[in-house]
Amino acid sequence: MNPRRVLGQQASFWVAAAVMAHTLWTSAAPAVTYPLYAAEWHLTTTVTTAIFAIYPITVVIVLQLFGHLSDHIGRRKAILFGLAASSFGVLLFAIAPNVLWIFAGRVFMGIGVGLSTGPATAALVEFSGVGPSNRANTVATIATAIGLALATVIGGGLIQYAPFPMRLNFWVLFVVLAVLFAVAWFLPRQASVSPTFRPRAGGIRIPHGMGRPFAISAIAVTAGYSLGAVVLSLGAQIARDLIGSGNAFVNGAAIALLAVVAGVVTFLAKRLVAHTSIVAGGLTSTASMALLVLSASQHSLAAFLPLLRQQERRTVCSFSAGSP
Repeated sequence: MNPRRVLGQQASFWVAAAVMAHTLWTSAAPAVTYPLYAAEWHLTTTVTTAIFAIYPITVVIVLQLFGHLSDHIGRRKAILFGLAASSFGVLLFAIAPNVLWIFAGRVFMGIGVGLSTGPATAALVEFSGVGPSNRANTVATIATAIGLALATVIGGGLIQYAPFPMRLNFWVLFVVLAVLFAVAWFLPRQASVSPTFRPRAGGIRIPHGMGRPFAISAIAVTAGYSLGAVVLSLGAQIARDLIGSGNAFVNGAAIALLAVVAGVVTFLAKRLVAHTSIVAGGLTSTASMALLVLSASQHSLAAFLPLLRQQERRTVCSFSAGSP
């Protein structure tokens, strides 16, 4: 009997990067579809944002309870479980007859991303090999940025120019995840893992004397990601209803600026000290809100684009400031 085929180190590294890309693609996949759901099922803005909100809530819960799962069953199995859950969530979106299926789909997407993010990040480090110490971090940043861009550009294009606008986007993503699952099946198994596992919530330990910097950084990161969440949950709806842009592809490409700017600002923000990052982030977030008001009042997509760039700059700078 032939031994099971296993991917080499380089191939495993890039598969782990693809898994990282899937986390943002899955997260942002419905971003351009929300206006269609609102029109088809007469959803309020509150319901639309709740669809988005259930996802990060699920991710946080899964990370807290199962963040150490890969230490017990191995990176490969944890990644496969995560991809399977994400695929099922995407499938629910593809066949959803009503909004309850959408909520269920978002929950499974959150489970999938929560299960696969940690082991994929660890796998990137383990398979990065000899080279620059920040290679894994750089590739992870680029991979997630690509995932976000693909989600909104491909989604917007399919909605605008292809049939089945509420479903085809998710069928395409489902096929992509199925292929990724098949390739990830051949990731190397870990040599030794702990035989027992119990879900448990991890506590937050703050070193003595670091309470104030921790609190400031936490607020900055939370504010940054909150601004990004506004764009992903309501960006397409704002562009259509308030700004008057009816082209889903253009709206998706506009939202994709989040990813484009993320790749640039992440590298630039690394050179800044924490205080400078937080101050710069606060100023740009204030400017972004002013641009949102301007773009809505003037029905100007041109004003909406800088809003996206400012929000992403705020998110990345805040994250940089909160990182050790």
